[in-house]
Amino acid sequence: MKTLMEYIIVLCLVLFSCQSIASDVLKKQNSEFGMINKFDIISWDEKPYLELSGGVKYSKTLVVKEYHGRLKGKAQLEYLMVYYDEGQATFVGVEHFEGSFDGKKGSIAFEHKGIFKDGLAESEFASIVGSALHDLVGLNLQGHYSSGHSMSIEFELDVLSQL
Repeated sequence: MKTLMEYIIVLCLVLFSCQSIASDVLKKQNSEFGMINKFDIISWDEKPYLELSGGVKYSKTLVVKEYHGRLKGKAQLEYLMVYYDEGQATFVGVEHFEGSFDGKKGSIAFEHKGIFKDGLAESEFASIVGSALHDLVGLNLQGHYSSGHSMSIEFELDVLSQL
């Protein structure tokens, strides 16, 4: 006869195993058989609105993007940027995406946060809870990318919750 502790250990092992399998399934889903997620920058319109001594500059930038991969569609992204220390910058942004995710149509907003240093932009983004419309309601995504001055950027995309 097994003790209560032995049953608890078996249950924990089963739960951990299921969690591991679910994680593997999500990873496979995210890669979708090797599909590359990328976006192209269609336009970049940056306007400085405050310049201070020491090279500090504030700017507002409107970026138009086109997505390819699991996300397909167009987006407008508004960045607020602060340049400092010889070309380095910190930026935050809000993006409105309209198109589809895995064939389901709708729109969703993303928040962005990143840095630009040594010619490389690094950014993390995540969907804004409650911003999705139509078939994308309930979708929760996050991602990140690292890129130089390229107009076509590959990015990692994680699905936190499905439709």
